[in-house]
Amino acid sequence: MNRSAMKLMAVMALVGAAATASALQQSHKRVAESAIGSRISPQLRTASAVMEGRAKIGFVGWVQPDQLGWEPFRIPGLPDAEYKLLSIDPASGARSQITHISAGWKRPKGYQNSGREIFLLSGDLTIGDDRMTKYSYAYYPAGYAQPEAHSEHGAEFLDWWEGEPDFVASEQSAPGTRTDAVVSHWNFYERPWNSQADMGKWANTPPPDGILLKVMRKDKETGAMTWINAGASKAVSHDAYVNWAAKAGGNWEAHTTWEEGIILEGDLSFGECIPGEGAVVGTYTQGGYFFRPAGILHVGPVLKTNSYSWVIQRTPKQLWADYYPACGEKASAASVSK
Repeated sequence: MNRSAMKLMAVMALVGAAATASALQQSHKRVAESAIGSRISPQLRTASAVMEGRAKIGFVGWVQPDQLGWEPFRIPGLPDAEYKLLSIDPASGARSQITHISAGWKRPKGYQNSGREIFLLSGDLTIGDDRMTKYSYAYYPAGYAQPEAHSEHGAEFLDWWEGEPDFVASEQSAPGTRTDAVVSHWNFYERPWNSQADMGKWANTPPPDGILLKVMRKDKETGAMTWINAGASKAVSHDAYVNWAAKAGGNWEAHTTWEEGIILEGDLSFGECIPGEGAVVGTYTQGGYFFRPAGILHVGPVLKTNSYSWVIQRTPKQLWADYYPACGEKASAASVSK
């Protein structure tokens, strides 16, 4: 084979590889994450039959980020960063992670092809005229051209992607972008606690008094929600919780969609009714993370904190909960299809 032919074959191979990568990326963009939910946490190093069983049903629980290592986070068109991957949906590329950017990090104006939420844990990040500091939040829908961004001192933030991470440098938003869905200029310390009514009806029996909420996002079209829950605290007595559970029909609850959460502050102990394992009670401390597919019963008779708990929670649609008296009961079909 002459040298010209070899060069041609090499070029064709490169083109083919690029086309394959592009096709894979496009396929991720075309597949939305299921509202039922199924994720894995590939950075967890524990290999066991229990972990394999949880991976099969898409449940991720009791992940403490301080036990995960930082990995390079590289997106073409953006400066390098680091991340800790909490969970990922292999089908759509949707993921939840903690991202770290260094001092002096800069990003040009542009958009992602999937929605993205960020919640600052520390440091600073300025996006246009929105200077984000500790406990600031933002949501940018797919295709929305965000202003230039930079960080003076570096930052660490919760980073939720609705699909495969990417970046398109652009002065304009993509056609059809839902600009009304943008959330910015939101900071925990500047926002009051919301009432239960701000969450909408999410159960047939109202929760006990004393639960505090801060709603960061509630999409008017999809119902997707992101909020901070301060429900487990000394303000909610054990007796009040027991009485409420009796009225609701039980203290094991199941949701109609996936739900994920991370302990922002404090600690929280509760149960998970995991298929193949039964009732498992565990304690989350600050940073602890879970992702629970629809229909899996949880909480149970144990719901306690040694101090207080602020939990960031997310659902892809309007939250709904049904209640059951025992872990052994299977959530009804309605509990995973509303």
